[in-house]
Amino acid sequence: ISRTKNLDYLLRLLGKTKHLIHLSIYGTKEDPIYWAECQALVSNLPSFVTVEYLGEVTPEDVPKVFAKNDVFVFPTLGENFGHVIYESLAVGTSVIISDQTFWQADTYGAVTVLSLEEHDAWMSKIESFVILKDNQLLAQREAALNYARKYSTSNLSLERNRILFRAALLEK
Repeated sequence: ISRTKNLDYLLRLLGKTKHLIHLSIYGTKEDPIYWAECQALVSNLPSFVTVEYLGEVTPEDVPKVFAKNDVFVFPTLGENFGHVIYESLAVGTSVIISDQTFWQADTYGAVTVLSLEEHDAWMSKIESFVILKDNQLLAQREAALNYARKYSTSNLSLERNRILFRAALLEK
């Protein structure tokens, strides 16, 4: 949990919703000052918006955590790759992400990419998950799984990993 991940942006958005929403927050509290700012935002949310901090997640538990949630909302200020985005998709959880990653939107709604300046679009997309019926949520999960499968078997995936590893080797 750090400024770069932009949790405060999401909390400010949730302050404007009229829908019943439950937000689960996971991660290390890297910046105590930032975490205190986020807690202050949580305390001002409407009573029908619940927020739960669930702490750090071990690597082997990451798939279980993503799988039990309906959507991963990640308004990041910037990611080189965004492994958590792929991890979410790989277990069938759609993502709503900022345009500060290399990930691309798809026509099935598995990946929604939005500018951080589009507050209304963020709210609309988040709220669209609240009203999904079971069969629609299942379709979203299938779309996320298909997106992850296509990505993992594409040449683009292999090339991006090569670039990432070459960059890491050059830093040493």
